[in-house]
Amino acid sequence: MNSFKKILQFLIAFTISATLLYIAFGKDPESWESIKNEMQKCNYNFILISVFLGFLALVSRAMRWIILIKSMGYKSTLNKSFSAVSIGYFSNLIIPRIGEITRCSSMSNLTQAPFNKLFGTVILERIIDFVMMVVLTFLVIVTHRNTFILFIKNSMPENINYENNILYIIVILFFAFLGIMLLYKKMKNKIKKFISGVKEGLMSIKKMKSKTLFIAHTVFIWLMYYLMTYVCFFSFNDTLILKTKDALYTMVIGGYGMMIPSLGGTGTYHTLVGSGLELLQVEKSIASAFTIILHGAQSIMTILVGVIGIFVFLYLKRK
Repeated sequence: MNSFKKILQFLIAFTISATLLYIAFGKDPESWESIKNEMQKCNYNFILISVFLGFLALVSRAMRWIILIKSMGYKSTLNKSFSAVSIGYFSNLIIPRIGEITRCSSMSNLTQAPFNKLFGTVILERIIDFVMMVVLTFLVIVTHRNTFILFIKNSMPENINYENNILYIIVILFFAFLGIMLLYKKMKNKIKKFISGVKEGLMSIKKMKSKTLFIAHTVFIWLMYYLMTYVCFFSFNDTLILKTKDALYTMVIGGYGMMIPSLGGTGTYHTLVGSGLELLQVEKSIASAFTIILHGAQSIMTILVGVIGIFVFLYLKRK
């Protein structure tokens, strides 16, 4: 049953990614030719800097997670934490959101910390990420009010019967609620125990001793995300006109692209960032080349560190 669910998740994510890639780039040979020409003009030195900044954000995430784990009374090291985090991000390229599970499972195997408590810390991280996205979205509304509103309008599907959609959502939620209630009755004690561990993970922020260091890592992570985008503006002559505030706008819409369930943001990132850059008067071919190169480079880095993370995990597990 779990295998079927994972296959279904992959197929849904693959369909979303493939559809949005088709929408973003189309099937016109001339379109692909112009994108290819722009990619050849790219200064890849700045892309390499962006990849390095992304790597630093990953290391900082691993270090921040250690703080949460220690606050629950468990010990971890940077190589263990980085290995688990890398495996998690790598897994998300294959099946959306499975990374949170593989990350916690890997760390549980290396530290003996309970999976449910680790999962609670990851939920806490996601809440913090969401809060940061909300704060940064408000900043974008201040700096790019008209552009952002137009971007939202362009991103909304047309000719949708919202009344029918709401009815479908209500029906789905009703059956989902029934399913959850039946599952709860069947596995009441196990679910209570799991939720108790998750709560402890969520509350780890209260027991944390290094709050200042935790906040510093959070700021550093998002600063790296911002700089990852900003330095890439220097890769193309036509994006040199973009300002520092435009990097914030691009990072935020790219963040929403990564949040949508797809294969590591494939398709969703390209569509949203591509259309967002076009609103900043960047030509479509350049915007497309920008998204392909930036997303592709970060994906390659994620794959490489993920593979290294797997080997480190196997080595540490054997020890």
